[in-house]
Amino acid sequence: MFDVGVHHVSLNVTDAAESIRFYVDVLGLGLREDRPTFSVDGAWLQAGEQQIHLLEVADFVAPIGQHFALRVADIDAARSHLLRNDVTVSEPTEQPGICRQCFFRDPTGNLIELNQPIWSLARSERLTCDGGGRRTSTSWAPARVIWSASSRTEASAVESSSSPANVSTSS
Repeated sequence: MFDVGVHHVSLNVTDAAESIRFYVDVLGLGLREDRPTFSVDGAWLQAGEQQIHLLEVADFVAPIGQHFALRVADIDAARSHLLRNDVTVSEPTEQPGICRQCFFRDPTGNLIELNQPIWSLARSERLTCDGGGRRTSTSWAPARVIWSASSRTEASAVESSSSPANVSTSS
């Protein structure tokens, strides 16, 4: 019932205009034009099939450790792009067999993870599971766990609890 996927994540930001510039111009997310008028400034952004909603809250302080991850195909290229745009980014680390990850902060201080899944280059068994995590079939393909909800099949995302609290953006 609730495993179809994430529609959007809402982030509080202290300056909507500055955050829109960062998420659109630096991260390359799409600015949606279908956001209704609300009592707070903000924006709806498109990130792949999901959305990120920005809400301006003047006195907001980003919580420690709370973050979301952007999946990338090439973490080194993504990190280089951020560095060229004066964003401080941690060095990539590997969660063995799962992903490479690094962290940075948006202008408000919200922690963001770059996550590059590790896909095995060798032939290995692909496990397909239903929404309850029960094995339903196998086939030969790159190693990864596939979850299905109704008729859709989505690659599972992995979040690490090792998010550094001292990563920030530079001005």
